[in-house]
Amino acid sequence: MKLKIISPGDSINKSYLLQPPLRSELELFCSGLTVLLDHNRSANREEHQKNHISDFLKDVWYRSSNLINTSGDIDLAIYAGLHATTPVSVIIETKSSTNSAEMISRERPNAKALHEIILYYLREVFEKENYGITHLIITNSGEWFIFDGVWFERNVRRNVALVKAYKSFKSQGHDNRHFYESVARPWLENVQEPLPCCWFDLRDFNIEPDNKALIALYKLLSPRHLLKLPYSNDSNSLNREFYGELLHIVGLEEIKEKGKKLISRVALQRRNEGALLENTINLLKVQQSLERIKNLSDYGSDEEEQYFSVALELCITWLNRILFLKLLEGRLLAWNSADLNYSFLHREKIKDFDELQELFFEVLARQEHERTADSTAKFGAVPYLNSSLFEITPLEKNAVQISSLKQRLTMPLYAATVLKNDAAKKRSGESNTLFYLFEFLDAYDFASEGTTLVKEAPKTIINASVLGLIFEKINGYRDGSFYTPGYITMYMSREAIRRMVLQKFREEWPVIVGWDDLCEKLDYSDSTARRRANEIINSLKICDPAVGSGHFLVSALNEIISLKAELKILEHQDGKRLKGVEIVVENDELIVVMEGESFSYNRKNQESQRLQETLFREKATVIENCLFGVDINPKSVAICRLRLWIELLKNAYYREKSTPNPPNPPNQGGIGSLAGFAPFPDKGRAGEGLQLETLPNIDINIKCGNSLVSRFSLNDDKSGLSHYAPVERKRLKELTRRYKEKVWLYKLGEKGPSNKGILRREIEAIKEEWRAFSLPSDFYMKELLNVKNELTQAVFAFDEVGHQKREKLHSRAAELEEKIAARQQTVYSNAFEWRFEFPEVLDEEGSFVGFDVVIGNPPYGVSLPKELKDHYVTFALRGESYVLFVERALEILQCRGEFSFIIPDTYLNLSFTAALREHLLRQSKLRELVLLPSQVFEDASVDTTLLFLQKMEHTKTYHESLVTIKSFDKQVRQISLETPDDVRVISTALWSKSGTFNAQSNLAEVTLLERIAGTYKVVSAIAELFYGIKAYQVGKGKPPQTAIIRDSKPFTSTVQVDEKFLPFYDGKHIGRYELTWNRNNWLHYGPWLAEPRKPEKFIGEKILIRKIVAETLIATYIPETSYCNTLLYVVKITEESGYSYRFLLGVLNSRFIGWYFRKKFQISASDTFPQIMIGDIQQLPIPTATPQQQAPIIELVNQILAAKKADPKADTTELERSIDAHVYRLYGLDEEEQVLVEG
Repeated sequence: MKLKIISPGDSINKSYLLQPPLRSELELFCSGLTVLLDHNRSANREEHQKNHISDFLKDVWYRSSNLINTSGDIDLAIYAGLHATTPVSVIIETKSSTNSAEMISRERPNAKALHEIILYYLREVFEKENYGITHLIITNSGEWFIFDGVWFERNVRRNVALVKAYKSFKSQGHDNRHFYESVARPWLENVQEPLPCCWFDLRDFNIEPDNKALIALYKLLSPRHLLKLPYSNDSNSLNREFYGELLHIVGLEEIKEKGKKLISRVALQRRNEGALLENTINLLKVQQSLERIKNLSDYGSDEEEQYFSVALELCITWLNRILFLKLLEGRLLAWNSADLNYSFLHREKIKDFDELQELFFEVLARQEHERTADSTAKFGAVPYLNSSLFEITPLEKNAVQISSLKQRLTMPLYAATVLKNDAAKKRSGESNTLFYLFEFLDAYDFASEGTTLVKEAPKTIINASVLGLIFEKINGYRDGSFYTPGYITMYMSREAIRRMVLQKFREEWPVIVGWDDLCEKLDYSDSTARRRANEIINSLKICDPAVGSGHFLVSALNEIISLKAELKILEHQDGKRLKGVEIVVENDELIVVMEGESFSYNRKNQESQRLQETLFREKATVIENCLFGVDINPKSVAICRLRLWIELLKNAYYREKSTPNPPNPPNQGGIGSLAGFAPFPDKGRAGEGLQLETLPNIDINIKCGNSLVSRFSLNDDKSGLSHYAPVERKRLKELTRRYKEKVWLYKLGEKGPSNKGILRREIEAIKEEWRAFSLPSDFYMKELLNVKNELTQAVFAFDEVGHQKREKLHSRAAELEEKIAARQQTVYSNAFEWRFEFPEVLDEEGSFVGFDVVIGNPPYGVSLPKELKDHYVTFALRGESYVLFVERALEILQCRGEFSFIIPDTYLNLSFTAALREHLLRQSKLRELVLLPSQVFEDASVDTTLLFLQKMEHTKTYHESLVTIKSFDKQVRQISLETPDDVRVISTALWSKSGTFNAQSNLAEVTLLERIAGTYKVVSAIAELFYGIKAYQVGKGKPPQTAIIRDSKPFTSTVQVDEKFLPFYDGKHIGRYELTWNRNNWLHYGPWLAEPRKPEKFIGEKILIRKIVAETLIATYIPETSYCNTLLYVVKITEESGYSYRFLLGVLNSRFIGWYFRKKFQISASDTFPQIMIGDIQQLPIPTATPQQQAPIIELVNQILAAKKADPKADTTELERSIDAHVYRLYGLDEEEQVLVEG
């Protein structure tokens, strides 16, 4: 075997590498490193080395957060917490500097030290069930070899032969040396792939705080890396300190309701009128602003909720601007050597809300020559941005503007405020609200990411990813919206977009096989091929129909830029390719490296200027041409636009003031590609007379509306536009041309804000014309159209019959118009017309073409109006929202477009999603399914999947495809989807036959399930099943129960009050073949119970099955009249079935039925408290068995019942195995199938 040596810098997450450490922390590290090396020169004994290494790690990083100590034979272990009861996270094997025989080297890795960590790893996994080992280290204090736990997970834990050899070694009682020489060494000799390893020698480093290599080493040994913890700017974790104090300033707080964390207005007794929200609500009430707001019902059902929602939307609008400006200020300071003239968001420049409004609308929204002299004097360094973010919104016009807020108001500082006093202690007391907000923001670092090696002040860095997560949390205040972690959005974007890009390239070059083949064959040195490749990628149309904060679109943006870099086709506007630049996506962040160094814009460096210009233009091109989003929440739309503007702001660059911004024409590659426009002069940018490049008008790509509701159909009919007369088709073509042109001009934004308003009105007028070319999708609208057509035909019928027909038609038209008007106020109040809202997905004739990629995380569990049933073939029950979003996504995709959603796993096998499964099979080729861990979303435990598919033409049967299924342990937190626990491939032919998407089973398992399901009768054919009794609920029962009855519980008792009280079993009383009831739970049965069920169902013998299952079902036999609660199900065999209760009990408790249930209903081994439903039990197969065939199982069950009754702890394993053997024979399982079931 060989090692694949990786440097410290290449081992660390590039996004984390960009975070500058604090100088005081680096100085402590240097000091500790010097001490360790001094000890290393004098200490030869291994025990001494171990102690010195432990002291070094503790003193620099771990003393206050993680225990470092021995653990069994492990020399040193870094624990997950401060106590030895927490699991081991890092295994460290230390060797003396003189012990070269046992120490590994780069040339000779197959040595004892490596054998030892393999043994210790296996012990942790199989003896302690510790699956959280993040790194393994071998060191002699000088040389360090650091291995990622992921490699051990893939190649050690999952290596069947190695695990078998380890378990054999363990069972035979050999010493460790036997494992080293007889197991580990020969196994390593046969390992063909090089083992990735970060190697370094501490003695090679120059110990200086500003040494870049030493900074990488500092991060490599930190808890953030070694324990794989989230860091301050990790897009997967929320910065709680920033979030909490920001909520406080606004006047919000986080509460928990029904398992969800929601954001609400601070409780009445703790409200402060100085909070932004309270200040705004007060003004709204004083000015009676609600009277001027349209669609007021969208803001809530009552006045108080409307005041809150309107005020919150205003506050979010203002905060969006302020946070954007804070990021802008940080960039300006970083790009201008921390010149304080570029600092403007503080009390010296902005003394009140009036001046803040001035900054918004008189400075940022105006070009420099349009500003007043006073504004120029005060804000001369603030650039013009050309962003609709700094336009007065309709809500501000109709409600209040920020200048109206009371400046004099103060509020108490947050209890855990980040602000410090002169003694560096936490501040307390009160502060003016606006100045408090400025000070709070100034306590964080919005400028240092990637711009400096070392931080001098201990400020936490805040970047766009952190803000995006916070925006999502605040914006989802009503329903507890969950932010999709970056590693999920990154994976989904990469997989879907690369598949689509590859498909587009193969349409022109069919010889291309896969992505690697494309990278190899694309001649990036040929400018023509490079230009065409950019055109292909820039033609992508990607949509998120539930866009939220825009996280998926940002991930898509990053992915497109990175894949262009990977294909080596990124070029400056002068047509020359960028060289020496590496761009990758890590941790959902775009990481740019130029000439081996992290890129930081320097306008005085020509190559830096070229790269910054290229990144800005590429991002602008992608955002303008490729990215589209819709959301029903206007606050989400505003936040999404903000995030995209922030992405552009990251790469804003300086240009000469006299240089105009060339346009980006429709259907072309990018900015500056229109013939007739000269590119920017390629000069150095140092000196005066510079201005920041303005932002394009990207807001038109992100729209507000209900994605699921449309008045008009996407496609007129199967014949396209052929039903229109030639003159109408010509008119539609011209209308389409004008529409695309106006949208392009709007995005260009050349003539400033005033022209934008004109263009908006022209675009709206064009959309009104479009309605004449759009056929309705609503049932009533369709009928009204037919009625009007009939009226047109009937106008020339002058006889009495004709008159009566017209009267009848007029009456029906009036009825329909009334119904439609009612729906306009309810169902269609926020309708979004996909047919014509995005001209970018219309062809030249005006037909809807569709998007190339639809991606996102649609809302779950939202019930939708029954009127939508006519619009969706998948509508079931109450109209589960995610199901309809899947159908809508397929509808707006073009044929062979790519789909990528994260959705609950209920579509895999539940009955209410059967129509969705059928629709997916008929309308698409399923590509990939990823079964995610339960804790994907913070504060929410929901089983979710990633679903990837390709849209196809509709078929009456199904599209056969091979689906790659990747699964992860439900209980293990993930930070990447690159190493699934299991990967399998299955054909949709099996899924089509079974009617479910069985993602937990392999081909052999699915085949066995199908054979059994098609051969044997089910439980519902031989028995009736019932829920247990619900004893108490206010308002239920006869007479209806009161709260007093619920609380006093008169119908249940821990003792038998009289003969009317009978046994009342709880789930905990039932085990496999046993009843552990201790005569301590009794029930007085009668109609007074909340849900008494039918009394005859509890009389006499029965089987009780627990709702919670284990490896098998948990059931027992009850011979007498008794009752049970809702944690148990009652099974009553029908008299004519011919089955014995004891025989059925043996079958239900058998290993085979447990296996069948888990596989059919996709219960993972890592599911916590898996449950079985009545519907599941009813579908369990029961073998046909004569009384003679039942007899052996009945006898064995009787023996088990008797043994358990005498001693609940009795070992009945052999008897149960005998039952299993009989059951296997009754189901006709051969030896291979039995092995499959036994696992």
